[in-house]
Amino acid sequence: MLIQLLGYAPDADNTVIGVLTQCSGVVPSLKGMKGAPSPAVTPLGALAATCQGAVVAVKLDGTTRLIAGTGKALYEAATSTWSDVSRAATYTASSTARWRFAQQANVSLAANGADTIQASVSTGAFSCIAGAPVAAIVETVGSFVFGFNLSTNAHGWHCSANGNYANWSASAATQSTTGTLTATPGGITAGRRFGNSIIAYKKTSMYLGVNVGPPNVWEFTLIPGDAGAMSQEAVVNIGTPENPKHVFMGAEDFYVYDGSKPVPIGTNRVKEVVYGALLQSRSYACAALHDKNNSRVYFYYPVADSQFPDHCVVYNYRTDKWGVDDRQIEAVAEYTTPGLTYAGLGGCYGT
Repeated sequence: MLIQLLGYAPDADNTVIGVLTQCSGVVPSLKGMKGAPSPAVTPLGALAATCQGAVVAVKLDGTTRLIAGTGKALYEAATSTWSDVSRAATYTASSTARWRFAQQANVSLAANGADTIQASVSTGAFSCIAGAPVAAIVETVGSFVFGFNLSTNAHGWHCSANGNYANWSASAATQSTTGTLTATPGGITAGRRFGNSIIAYKKTSMYLGVNVGPPNVWEFTLIPGDAGAMSQEAVVNIGTPENPKHVFMGAEDFYVYDGSKPVPIGTNRVKEVVYGALLQSRSYACAALHDKNNSRVYFYYPVADSQFPDHCVVYNYRTDKWGVDDRQIEAVAEYTTPGLTYAGLGGCYGT
């Protein structure tokens, strides 16, 4: 007899045929369930210290930059080595701070909550953007750059001039402006592009930001409900520029948001087990990785008292099923392996 597997659902009734209530290293696929991918060693050496954030930034010509940050420095990857691309002065981020990155055209941007927002154009070292805020989060929407959770105000946001990432002087003419989101408690935990708009997340609330032009420039509206995001890294866009859709880990459940209302996707399946084990004091470490090719989102969360997540549930948004793939990580980023050339073929295959 063939049994259809209904996915990992430890909260469900264990008498339901096909439900997996206990398993390890199993992820949902379009054909059912399969073994989770095995760890692989990259050609890159280890960073000089703990990785506190990483990104694969895509430039206008389609080429990429793999950038990673530690508490004191920023590094860019070559084929097998890391180059220090820090500003002249040492960075001052704490051991639990995260580096957040964004890309606008050929400009790579970085923020860590302790130093002025950084920029690097195409290649080479980063430098402080004069006049830019100290922000925990950086994101881009069209020709604007946003900083969220400012050092002067955890509820605050600041956007650059329209079309000029280097101009942060408030002006109706340039459309650089600032604001605060105080209708709900808590600091801003995430800011993610949503088509031509942007969503600012707190832990239990969401605000939709829309460009309305001068003099207000950006207006933020509170989205009904109590859904929010644990961190910047816990929000993933699984949609398209024309039809954006966020999937994210909130304070009490996992959600999908397509512009109408946040819809919970973990209830009666993984919610009780995940949030029963999650160490709330380390919730800032929650992170998500988008496997676009396989329509999966890996949600990492901490159970042990560590800044590194050590458990993971996996959601397939095409089949609406869950899996589990526990492992400890430092940071998440897509990684593209170097291409295999004819000259290097013999080193990989004996015959």
